[in-house]
Formats: sequence, structure tokens, C-alpha cells
Amino acid sequence: MIPQVVIPEEEYLTAFRKYVFGLARKWLGLAVESAETGLVLDKIKEVTCENYRATYMVYLLPIVDSRFVKSVPPETLISMYKVLYSMRLNGVPYNDFMLDRFCEILLQATDKKGLFAMPLPEDYKDLQKLIWTFVQGFKKEATSRNSRDHEVI
Repeated sequence: MIPQVVIPEEEYLTAFRKYVFGLARKWLGLAVESAETGLVLDKIKEVTCENYRATYMVYLLPIVDSRFVKSVPPETLISMYKVLYSMRLNGVPYNDFMLDRFCEILLQATDKKGLFAMPLPEDYKDLQKLIWTFVQGFKKEATSRNSRDHEVI
């Protein structure tokens, strides 16, 4: 089915921010949105021994909160963009307009030519699962809010 309802970019970004902050609260036990970046990064290192998923925060937080962009190595952010880019390029397994649009929104200001040659990070499959989980939850919410009869994008 061709999507007929277009969700504004800001709704995608706001929902993803909420999703990532929720994961941070769950995995780190910390309200990241009001904490200092240094404290958050220290907490990630501390918690990683008990919960390996906490390392995913290093990839996700710079995408949703600009305070973290300069706090992590540039390669980390580029690696996350590579994950999004690979999901978009290899969209056949997903076959999802909304996933494609979400990746497109996050990659708008990115040099995609440079991403093509970059290797994927070691945990790319887990990062892809987190992105996929977000998109599917967002799709259900957006569909119930907008129209049950039409595909949303």
C-alpha cells in the first residue's frame, strides 16, 4: 500500500528522542536529558560491565542530543550514520516506507558518499534492531492517531 499520510519530520525526531531517553533511563538509571554529558558518559562506562546494551547509548545519544556530538569520538557518530545508511540501502528485508523516511531524515546533513566506504560497527545488528523497534512502535502509534485506513510515512 502506498503511504497517504505524511508525518512531519519533527514528530519523528521528537518520538526518537523520547525513545532513546527512555532506553537511557532503563539501562543507565539516569535522566539523561537533564544530566551533564560527562556524568552520562561515565555512567555508560560504569554500567557497561553489568549491561552491555548501555554501550549503544554512545551511538544513539549524539543523534538525539547535540550536547553529545562533541563528547564522543567522531568515528562513533559516523558509524551510527553508516548503520542508518546501510538500513536504507538494504531496505529490501524491511520493505518499509517509514523506516526509509526515518533514515532519510536522520541522514539529511550527512555526506553519504563518505559513508559508502565506511565499515559497519561491530554491534551494527543490535543497533539496527533498536532502530527497527522504534520505527515499528512509532508506526503503530502514528497509524492509530492519524488514520487506520491509510498507510502512514
